[in-house]
Formats: sequence, C-alpha cells, structure tokens
Amino acid sequence: MRNTLGIFMVCCLTIGVPVDGLRCYVCDNENSNSLCTSEQNVVECGENFDTCQTIVDYSAVSEKLSIIKTCTKNSSCDSQKDATHDMPCDPTAGDWICTSCCYNDKCNFNGSCSNQLVNLLYLLILILAIGLRIF
Repeated sequence: MRNTLGIFMVCCLTIGVPVDGLRCYVCDNENSNSLCTSEQNVVECGENFDTCQTIVDYSAVSEKLSIIKTCTKNSSCDSQKDATHDMPCDPTAGDWICTSCCYNDKCNFNGSCSNQLVNLLYLLILILAIGLRIF
C-alpha cells in the first residue's frame, strides 16, 4: 500500500512536466485572450526556452488592451517583471501592465492565477507525502 501511494504521488507531481520541449501559447498584440488560446496558438519552444510568458497591458489614452504570449527564458521574464514594477498590475488603474511567467506545457492559457493554484496543489501534495513518510 505504501509503495502504491508513493508511486501515485510521484506520478501526480510529474503531471504537466514536459517530456519534449516546453509548449506555450503564442500570440502578439491581441485584444482578447480567446484569440490567443486555440490549439493553433500552441508552439513547441526552442531548447533554450524554459518559460511561458504572458503580458497584458492597457493604455487609458488609446483605450487599447494588448495581450502578448510567448516562449522565453526565465531570466527574461523576470527582467520584464522588474522593468514594469513601477506600473501597477491593477485593472482598476488607468494604465496597467501584468506580466506572468510559468514553466509547464500550455501554462500561459489564462495568466498567473491558475499557475499559482497548480503550484500550491503540488506543494500541498508534497507536504502530505512527507507527513505520511511515503518517500
């Protein structure tokens, strides 16, 4: 029983981990997420890319929403977040920009909220596994 549960936990923790190259949704300057999330928008990233990125920004002056999804490197995604840290990620503000980085296949479907929930679930499973001393 203990071995079966351990194998189950390992399988759960590896769900979503890409076997081949990372696959991300890719689009450029779309005004709706639905225009970015069809299977036609999924690409296999090059071997140097380890991160899916989504940038959503809104300009009150032009009243334009822009969504960009791409494959990138983790360091580039972090740099993008650092570069825009002065602008709020707050849709109630006049001008705003939100950048999210994630690391599993097709994880940039919606942005960062769903990715945080998946990571929290993985952490909870790991804590339970350690608590039950499965490994």
